[in-house]
Amino acid sequence: MAVTIQACIVIAGCVLVHLTLGTLYTFGNLNPYMTSYIRKHATPSDLNYATSVWINSLAAMFQGVSMYFGGVLERRLNNPRVTVLMGAWFQSLGILLTYFSVQHSFALTMLTYGVMFGLGIGIAYAVPMAVAMRWLPDRPGLVNGFVVAGFGGGAFIFDQVQTAYVNPHNIAADLTDNGEKYFSQDEILDRVPKLFLLLGGCYAGMQFLGCLALRNPPGYQPPKPAPRPLPVAEPDEERRPLLGDGDGEEDIQHGNRNILHDAHDGAADDADAAVVGGAGREVEAENPQRVNFVGALYKAYGQTFISNDTFLAWVGTFSAVCNASGRIFWGSVADRFSFPVSFMCFFASFTVLMLTLGVTSLGVSGCSWCGSVFSSSPSPAASPSCPQHARDCSVITSLLSAVLTSELKNAIGWYGMFFMVAGFSFF
Repeated sequence: MAVTIQACIVIAGCVLVHLTLGTLYTFGNLNPYMTSYIRKHATPSDLNYATSVWINSLAAMFQGVSMYFGGVLERRLNNPRVTVLMGAWFQSLGILLTYFSVQHSFALTMLTYGVMFGLGIGIAYAVPMAVAMRWLPDRPGLVNGFVVAGFGGGAFIFDQVQTAYVNPHNIAADLTDNGEKYFSQDEILDRVPKLFLLLGGCYAGMQFLGCLALRNPPGYQPPKPAPRPLPVAEPDEERRPLLGDGDGEEDIQHGNRNILHDAHDGAADDADAAVVGGAGREVEAENPQRVNFVGALYKAYGQTFISNDTFLAWVGTFSAVCNASGRIFWGSVADRFSFPVSFMCFFASFTVLMLTLGVTSLGVSGCSWCGSVFSSSPSPAASPSCPQHARDCSVITSLLSAVLTSELKNAIGWYGMFFMVAGFSFF
């Protein structure tokens, strides 16, 4: 199928939406500002970075929970534009409401910037990929690469926006508590609540423009569910009673499973199923430990030996570039060899990088290490695993990573956490 101007416009709109959804990866840059503000102006006053990871973990958890419902909602409404806008604006609403919640308590901030943020991302995530694939069904890898690169590259823009607005003069964190650095300067902290108004407004505007471009190809009709063939009875089964030879309970349950399977088979077309599955598989392949630990705490760790806040923001920006390009690289590895090979190489490289992340404190560039960690992002279209299991994996590992980080960080320190995450990835 030829690439038309209209197809390019639609794909550009999908990328624009995913740039805002991908701001999930800006939490690591935002975390020191948010945590420092809550410590000084809200509750609890002893909040630390290991506990604040719960915000990011909740966002990742609820992204996995709600991802399937975006596809269901789009099929019910038969309107991808409305579906994506509903999810994306719910994400932006959570950010806007954080203006109030961050001034009140950490618990409310978890609700707005964690739960609402993640739910909105999950609802809006898969539909743009499905729409883009409908325009270029013969180039699914290329289409997914562009759209998901937008998701990985969201932090490329907004890490710099956050730091330029909150800390334009590159003031170093001045408060040390239990080996961690926090900001106490009012000229920085007073800007934190208004930052969420700025971000929420920018996201909502970009999402609106992107959704204007979202539309199905001319003449597109959602495919009807294919009828399942009736089973052919064996000669010795023709006289079997309706409920079988047993007590009936097993046969009824078996029939119910068939009915549910029929309903599931008719729930989506091939492109939608591939995208919903791929979206779920990306959550699995993302390695939530990387997102919830390295992605959320890289700047907090860097502040322990680097006083240049602008440089640390650029570390996040460089990581976003590697995040976007890494998806294409690992996807090509999977296409060339196989998904298991790509996946094993991915986890092997991640393990090595985590084991050696501590050398950054010796003067080795943090950009190189954090960027390499974020470059280990497999392509979402590469895995053949079950999307339902992928969603379950995302929720469980996000919860587990938050519990382990909040409970063990103070006991085993940064290096202990690096080794623990590397161990989980290796096994």
